[in-house]
Amino acid sequence: MVFKHKIVNDLAWIISSAPLMSFDPKLNHFKVLDQKWFEEEIKRCHKFLLEQDSNPDELHQFMHTEGRQLLGKRFEKFIEYWLNKSGKFEVLASNQPISKNKITLGEIDYIVKDISSGDLWHIEVAAKYYLGYNNSGLQANWKGINAKDTLEDKMIKFKKQLSIFEREEGIKFLEDSGISKPHPFLMMKGFFFYYWKDLKKAKSPKFSLPNHSSGLFIRQSDISEFFKADNTWVVLSKQNWFSEYIASDDEDLFSEIAIQPRVQWLLEEYNFGVMLGRLKYENGHFIEDLRVAVVLDVWPTME
Repeated sequence: MVFKHKIVNDLAWIISSAPLMSFDPKLNHFKVLDQKWFEEEIKRCHKFLLEQDSNPDELHQFMHTEGRQLLGKRFEKFIEYWLNKSGKFEVLASNQPISKNKITLGEIDYIVKDISSGDLWHIEVAAKYYLGYNNSGLQANWKGINAKDTLEDKMIKFKKQLSIFEREEGIKFLEDSGISKPHPFLMMKGFFFYYWKDLKKAKSPKFSLPNHSSGLFIRQSDISEFFKADNTWVVLSKQNWFSEYIASDDEDLFSEIAIQPRVQWLLEEYNFGVMLGRLKYENGHFIEDLRVAVVLDVWPTME
């Protein structure tokens, strides 16, 4: 499903893309919004998305922010717009801090009511991009491009967030707000990146869902060996990390030869990883068909 406006494609990706993670089934404390749920939801939202595509002004205005917007906050704003506008939910609370003795203990993402059933949901969300270190299924070995956070850290945080209404401060918040205890749900989207030389025996993170979005990653020293085909590439800013990239006529596209010095310069200039999209020509447009992260050779130690 491809729309005319990129901002609507991003919204559609946030609804339709396969989630990344489940929880340890032995815990049995939380539910996961799984791929089947999102497949049904994107069908339900088809008319809503067509309406947004015919006139995206309201969506643009809602998403507009002054200055630099962190990727996670942009993801949350898209979700808030969808929850408020798609006709299935009523948002009762969003980005709500939970405090005890004037000390903030955490923040809940959303409490929503399913309009048709009346059920209350507590939804915690995240968009994350992790690379697999040492071809391991251990969550601790799946690390961000900046190597500061791990999948294990995020899942521990989710468990804490999703049990907030089992604790005194969360119960008090519900009582003060006049809200019944909601059912906790996890919504985690993004990409897992596999090292390109490990693909034949690649190991996914423990408790990852099978159809998650995925890409490859390479190290700086792999660049000349990796880029040997006849493909077209684009450097993806963080604003373009959600939906598949569709290039416009005036886009800066690179051949396999030209992308190499560009990536080398970006790595050396910013001392940070680079995200690329490989593009194929389809129906008059270049459309992304592979996501590739390029990291420094020192990743994940970053020393």
